[in-house]
Amino acid sequence: MTDPTTATPQASALPTPSLIKPKQLPSGKWRIQVRRQNWPRIDEAHFTNEAEANARAVELELRFGARPADARTLQEAWDEYIDSDTFTDKADGTQRCELRTAKHWLARLGQFKLREVEASPQVVVQYRQDRRKAKYKRGESERTYGANQVRLELASLSSLMNYARERGWIQRNPLLGMKRPAKKAEERRISKVQQGRVLLAVVSKELRDEDREAARYFALQQEFGARPGEMAKLTKADVDLADKLLCFRGTKTSPVRYVPLTEWQRDRLAEQLVWAAIKEGDEPSPFVWSTWGKDGEWKPYNYSGWWKTLRKLGLVDDASRPHDARHEHVSAAIEDGIPADEIRLVTGHKSIQAFERYNHAKATATRMRAKIEGRQAVLGQQKLEAMAAAMEVSPEALAAFIKEQAKAPK
Repeated sequence: MTDPTTATPQASALPTPSLIKPKQLPSGKWRIQVRRQNWPRIDEAHFTNEAEANARAVELELRFGARPADARTLQEAWDEYIDSDTFTDKADGTQRCELRTAKHWLARLGQFKLREVEASPQVVVQYRQDRRKAKYKRGESERTYGANQVRLELASLSSLMNYARERGWIQRNPLLGMKRPAKKAEERRISKVQQGRVLLAVVSKELRDEDREAARYFALQQEFGARPGEMAKLTKADVDLADKLLCFRGTKTSPVRYVPLTEWQRDRLAEQLVWAAIKEGDEPSPFVWSTWGKDGEWKPYNYSGWWKTLRKLGLVDDASRPHDARHEHVSAAIEDGIPADEIRLVTGHKSIQAFERYNHAKATATRMRAKIEGRQAVLGQQKLEAMAAAMEVSPEALAAFIKEQAKAPK
């Protein structure tokens, strides 16, 4: 009589696939190979026995055979996408942007099936054209949606399609190669007079400490070519005054970006760290610039609020915005003859190539230091001219005044 504890299960007791038929290779291993419509390409050849291969085949059938890809709608696919690590691994700002823009095309296209959109991308083209003509109310007037708004909506839809292709629900992303509204070229610059006013505010004894802190923030933002949000989240741990280096982490386009510091930049950061210690008292903040939140915790700097304060003080123009400092940095660097690829390494602009890796970015920062420090004389002259323009005096007269002040007894 057979011992039931040692009996080998009968073949009929094992799960049996109905669509996939594993094959045994000459090596003795078993292989699963699938080339079916609406399925991803599958080729697995690591199974040591037929039962293991059959179990995997049944698993694949349950996953891809029970619910054909062409039955999944954009709304259903989107719900799965926002729960995936593909979405949650993105930066918080990117997630918010995709969620905000996706609601528009989901309202119009959400019930279309993935395969329908893949086969007939004209529905997306028509959506794009209709959105450019659509109007919305702002106050008493009606406006059409800008090119950038529609571009971001198509970008979130393209992200979903890339995810669907990765999962094998569709064969290709129908938005690849599709014309999208072009982003308007940025021509915003910061005038020398405005730069001078901000620089003078950094050292002004007539302003409050908080106002000088805000002026220091925006002066250094332009120096680094940083996005205002990156500056707001800069932590004290990522500032190395001794080595004249700082690090922006978790930015829009890369996990880490190193920026070498000039003497002037290092001195201003040192001033900020001293003021931060005074402002924070017994409850230190991890951020170089910070704002006390309503929940009793330090938050990243409320730069938009302080920009409005500087505007009220007459230090920045009414039409300017914090991000203009970044554009000014890039434009001035190009005018000074720095190659675009080296500018991009410091500013973190995205290119068609892969993001800069940690070690490579750090090595580049070391190489860039010599170039940037070599520009100190040029940058110093530019600062002098900007302050002179704001004071309505000649650069020579201001230089002479500063020289006399330096000689005066403390």
